[in-house]
Amino acid sequence: DGGRSWRIGANTSVDQAVGPIPDETAITELGDGTIVLSSRNGSADAPGRIFARSTDGADSFAVWPDGDLLQVDEDITTPVVQGSLLTTPDGERAVYASPSDPRFRRGLTMWTSADGESWAQGPLAVPGPAAYSDLVAVDDETVGVVVETGARNPYERIDFVPVPVEGL
Repeated sequence: DGGRSWRIGANTSVDQAVGPIPDETAITELGDGTIVLSSRNGSADAPGRIFARSTDGADSFAVWPDGDLLQVDEDITTPVVQGSLLTTPDGERAVYASPSDPRFRRGLTMWTSADGESWAQGPLAVPGPAAYSDLVAVDDETVGVVVETGARNPYERIDFVPVPVEGL
């Protein structure tokens, strides 16, 4: 209804002693209505990015093949850091951006997914230091990423980097 009303949707409880620790979550909706959730993983014992999906308007989370509601995608290498999430202007793919070095905040990379389940590595948007970011649809052909970056560390400035959708 255009944001006029709100309700509590799906939730999951996690055992922080044994599982992933989600925080700094981003959400996007694909053209088919699938809601994709991406969270920073605060657990050093379970490296990778946390994802969840809903195909019923966020009334519940889809169960992954391992029986969990949260999936830790270890193929997405990232340090413990916030990441940004966006749906491409055509609604076909989710785009995720974060630093790609597993130990340091550098190498802002973009990944894409048509279903919120499997992810393909895309372009390296910022090769050097990079930290928190936010994605925006500029127009039908371009997404932009606003990112903390710098020459020596990622906290020197904030840059805007345009990325062609066809390059994702």
